[in-house]
Amino acid sequence: MFDQTNYLINFESKQIRDSILKTLTEVSGLNTTIKNAEKRFAQSGLTQKWVNHEISNFEYLMQMNTFAGRTYNDLSQYPVFPWIIADYTSNRLDLTKPETFRDLAWPVGALNPDNRSYLKEKFDGFEDPTGSIQKFHYGTHYSNAPTVMHYLIRLEPFTGLHIQLQEMVQN
Repeated sequence: MFDQTNYLINFESKQIRDSILKTLTEVSGLNTTIKNAEKRFAQSGLTQKWVNHEISNFEYLMQMNTFAGRTYNDLSQYPVFPWIIADYTSNRLDLTKPETFRDLAWPVGALNPDNRSYLKEKFDGFEDPTGSIQKFHYGTHYSNAPTVMHYLIRLEPFTGLHIQLQEMVQN
């Protein structure tokens, strides 16, 4: 929702869903024709609010995650934040030096030239005998349930979920 509340509703049929959506649209006056998240994001004015310092970096990134369909309610679509710092050795970060920040032209897994070369080799050498799978650089997404549980293992419900995952793996 635009107010950032989330609802998961499971309808018995497409017809019931469409009927309820039509009624909600008529009652609320909301325009449901804008289905493309990129278009909705552009029309939201959030970037301009961020540029004007009307919202914080955190709020801007959370809004971007929401428009991308990311939520705390789904471990496979957990919100993500960019890794932007490259200098982990200085006692004090100099935010005026470009070297302080990572090169955003490359994904994190390809920052190192050796890793980049390995990824290219893997990509170029991949062939699906069935012809149904296209070439890819990464076999998994960086935001997946086990990764989220790993980083949040000290907090419930993630501790319990991690234990359940390990029990399934062992059996």
